[in-house]
Amino acid sequence: MSSPSCPTAMLAVAKKPRVLIIGLGIAGPLLALLLHKKSYNPIILEKVSSLGDAGAFLIIFPNGLKVISAISTSLAENIAGLSPSLEMLRDHTWKGEILGSSDIPCTFKTTCGQPACGVKRSELNLRLKNAVIDAGIEVLTG
Repeated sequence: MSSPSCPTAMLAVAKKPRVLIIGLGIAGPLLALLLHKKSYNPIILEKVSSLGDAGAFLIIFPNGLKVISAISTSLAENIAGLSPSLEMLRDHTWKGEILGSSDIPCTFKTTCGQPACGVKRSELNLRLKNAVIDAGIEVLTG
């Protein structure tokens, strides 16, 4: 098979591969941003027309912030700035008795290069959605 000889045919061959991503939760936007950075053309489909106040809080550990930082350093800083860094973990019984605790999280910034932080899920979703839109990635809702 010979290579295309006309410019229009060459452009058709050079198009970015399209990737369909289902869901505008947390993984969907991150995947879309990573694929976009790798010269793919992601499109996100989300069944709801607007993001609500779903879920409570999440802890993002250093490896999660490293992934986000690989997409965009400013996005990772923006998300980490939503709350103070996590300094301690503590487990309690339902009566409030302490089962165990650890101050290891206070070392994450030094040992892992990123902190751990607690973020409200809906706020994280909104920041990721805005990053996707700012990157020019198509989002179809509703």
